[in-house]
Amino acid sequence: ALLRAHAPDVLAVQEVAGLLELLSDALPTYQMVPARPQTGYGRGVGAGGDKGAASLTDKDARVAARAQRLAAERERMRLSQMDEAVYWNPEVFALVASGTAAIGEGRRMQWVRLRPLIDTAGTYPRTASTLLVCSLHLLHPDSPAEYESGSSPRVKQIRAALRELRQLSADPSEATILMGDLNDALHPRWHLRAAGLVDAFTAL
Repeated sequence: ALLRAHAPDVLAVQEVAGLLELLSDALPTYQMVPARPQTGYGRGVGAGGDKGAASLTDKDARVAARAQRLAAERERMRLSQMDEAVYWNPEVFALVASGTAAIGEGRRMQWVRLRPLIDTAGTYPRTASTLLVCSLHLLHPDSPAEYESGSSPRVKQIRAALRELRQLSADPSEATILMGDLNDALHPRWHLRAAGLVDAFTAL
């Protein structure tokens, strides 16, 4: 209900594997990476042109297509060993490019480059040709790596993410949004602020 009510232009989700069904229901027209497979719903016509049979067949086709799409998304998540995804409204943005970047401890930063299709009340500067959206999920404090080293691996991870971000956002006119589960209220935020990023909640 929250997602339907707010209809976000862009959404980044972590630990997404168990939420695919919910997200697919709430945002049925949205695009995502890992890429959502293109699935046609098809239409059926009952014997003698019976409208009730046609409606039932169409519903069955939608249910089957939805199940196939969810299965494909789960498999993509499993194969890519990722637990985050970026969704966007295809009526607002078109996908230009996407990819992942390793940030250490088996974690990756998911990124997409989007081109605004419309000016949503001045939200996106007309001078910005594209928008870079990144999603990451830093290691949880309750991890063997942190117990053994005695130091936070999230510092190295956020530094690696910022290095990748600098390489990705070479165009100074390109707006950048970084979203994620930092699992740390101090160190990653300090490095993000030091790199010139602004906390969206603070800015609002």
